[in-house]
Amino acid sequence: YSTLKILEGAHIPIGTSAVPAYQDASFKLNFPTKKAGNFSLFAIGGTSSIFVKLSDKTYKEIELYGDNDRDQFLQTSMGVVGFSHSKSIKEKTLIKTTLSAYGQEVVVKDDIFYRNKVTYVTDTIFPKTRYIFRFGKYSVNSNLTHKFNAKTSLKTGVIAEYLLFNLRDSNMVESVNKWDVRENYLGNTVLLQPFIQVKYKPSEKVAINIGLHGQYLTLNGSSSVEPRLGLRWNFANTQWFSFGYGMHSQMQPNYIYFHQVIDPATNKYQMPNTNLGFTRAQHFVMGYEKKIKQSSRIIVETYYQMLSNVPVDTMRSSYSLLNQGNMFDPPYPGKLVNKGTGYNAGVEFTLEKFFDRSFFFLFTACVYQSRYKGSDGVERNTDYNGNFIANVVGGKEFKIGKSGRKVFTLSGKITRAGGRRYSPVNETASNAVGHMVEIDSLRNTLQFRDYFRFDMKIGYKVSSKKITQEIAFDLVNLLNVKNVLGLTYAPDPNNPGNPIKEEYQLGFLPLFYYKVDF
Repeated sequence: YSTLKILEGAHIPIGTSAVPAYQDASFKLNFPTKKAGNFSLFAIGGTSSIFVKLSDKTYKEIELYGDNDRDQFLQTSMGVVGFSHSKSIKEKTLIKTTLSAYGQEVVVKDDIFYRNKVTYVTDTIFPKTRYIFRFGKYSVNSNLTHKFNAKTSLKTGVIAEYLLFNLRDSNMVESVNKWDVRENYLGNTVLLQPFIQVKYKPSEKVAINIGLHGQYLTLNGSSSVEPRLGLRWNFANTQWFSFGYGMHSQMQPNYIYFHQVIDPATNKYQMPNTNLGFTRAQHFVMGYEKKIKQSSRIIVETYYQMLSNVPVDTMRSSYSLLNQGNMFDPPYPGKLVNKGTGYNAGVEFTLEKFFDRSFFFLFTACVYQSRYKGSDGVERNTDYNGNFIANVVGGKEFKIGKSGRKVFTLSGKITRAGGRRYSPVNETASNAVGHMVEIDSLRNTLQFRDYFRFDMKIGYKVSSKKITQEIAFDLVNLLNVKNVLGLTYAPDPNNPGNPIKEEYQLGFLPLFYYKVDF
């Protein structure tokens, strides 16, 4: 059950009244046999909900999450159950097949409210957004692995997925007092993915992987054939060189395919994006690894990802689906075409000391660029282009007593990253429509200040013959740094000239847990 819900019940302030409630469960059962192979049954499921209710609060209270002019309710649930069977045929061949069924539901309800400017009491509440997204999937994943000899092995198979959609989404257009039906689709499609991979080791120091992956989507006939190549060379006793190349294709988010718009010629709804093809990406990775003594290593990697066939607007704009997922609410563009491009490039450095002599240490740093072009042909920063990120993680165990069964643990993590990109806001247009309107031509020309967070964990563990008990405290954002989450449109009658406010991520939050292993 949600730890935050417990803190709320104990009246411990966590910086927001929007506290999630959730629970989940999972299991896996194995049934090995002597002749028929190994059978297993597995399942996982969970539910969660959060209610950001501001209409019954005073106007001056600014909520950390969500929009400050509406009540918002979000509920999600998911579940998957599967069956797997693996069997060896003689000594060199293994066949494995997995059958699974997956289901997901997302329910969202938004209500706009208006306050009395004198008393700050809510006068009126109007419905704004209603949507229910239901998604199901039946999958078959079957593969065969055959070892020809000590140097060569082959793996081939197919993944078949039957996808089901039930999407409903409506938004109230206040100026005409009418619901705009953005999604209204009930249907299905099939995604097929055959693959083959050969692993060849010409010597003990060299390993080569060559593969081919295919995709076919019956919804609109999109297809791809994707070559893959990987090389790892142990050119010295403690040093390795690696190289990888792969072409990868990805279907678009479900809501993009089935988004409805009104055709001005017929005044009827149509779905202009069902024929969108896959987004393509070509990956190049090159790395160097050196082992330091027995418990430490250094890794340096450089990568380049070239993106093409990215959905962008048919009209001249900065929109690109590469920025999808950076907002709480899904963006609903008009008609899209696969003409956008982009790239990601960077260098990563890792220094790692594995857990040895009661402590571990990990330092990672990355310097990168993430850029794209929309239909206007202008190269811009993506929403995710922070340019750098660095993490330091470390921990140590202190044994108490001669038996070694009592252990005190202390660990911490420091993260620093470049701030998120954002766009200048047109305040006049925002005031006219009642929500934030960005200046499209200046998209992502601004950047929030850098992100910084320091977490600490303190724990105590006691082991016996039959059980192990552990209690720990996680001190999240120990220094209570105000990291910017984004901008929100939140007009204040006491300050009418500044309707745009910064929203901040979670401040200092103490968490605890108690665990028993038996």
